[in-house]
Amino acid sequence: MTVFFMEVFGDRSGPELFGDYMRLQDQGNEIVQEGMMTGGRDVFAWMADSNKVPTGWMAYVYSLDEG
Repeated sequence: MTVFFMEVFGDRSGPELFGDYMRLQDQGNEIVQEGMMTGGRDVFAWMADSNKVPTGWMAYVYSLDEG
């Protein structure tokens, strides 16, 4: 998972954000839970139709930065 976070958020921010994610997940954070559900729905849709690229989770995460 750390490697995935590094790919998405870069070598500097990825490990730190992964640590934050794990901490918030352990706390049952509602925003993290919703992001996980968004990602899960994306993966299942992609598995059913490989033309549906799973980008919902990243869009959800990046939209949090806009607020």
